[in-house]
Amino acid sequence: MNEIGEQIAIDSLAAIRRTIEFCQVCPNDSWHALTEEEGWPVAAVVRHIAEAGRVLVGFAKEMAAGKDVTMTIAEIDAWNAAGVAEWAATTRDEAIVALREVGESAATAVRSYTEHQLAGVHLFAIYGQPRSTKRMAEGFALHALEHLESARAAVGSVAVVQ
Repeated sequence: MNEIGEQIAIDSLAAIRRTIEFCQVCPNDSWHALTEEEGWPVAAVVRHIAEAGRVLVGFAKEMAAGKDVTMTIAEIDAWNAAGVAEWAATTRDEAIVALREVGESAATAVRSYTEHQLAGVHLFAIYGQPRSTKRMAEGFALHALEHLESARAAVGSVAVVQ
């Protein structure tokens, strides 16, 4: 195991832990409040963190294997649009289970990469430019935290869990 991969795993698990803690304190009457950023219910945003996390883990695995990521932003937008109704129906318990699963999957995956794999640069079609496997793996936690902040803002009065 390398130190870079271990730190990314720690950061990924911390982002998921913070999201789970938010789920646990989010008032019931706010679970379906609409977020300003996405325009989705909080439940959908939290479930999106888990489901998109699975996609990001897959992208990092492709890159660690030396492959380009060819999915486009239009395909991601269509995937999100197709999933949001299902994600909005997610219960708090379902969201927590999904978050735990994807967090462990992300941590396990990134811990398995060599420094050489993390340093590898491959096309990331979503942005139309190259990206390192390391940056893709780091994106898991960043993506989760960005959406978590959106969910928190929609709830407003929920104490920020650090």
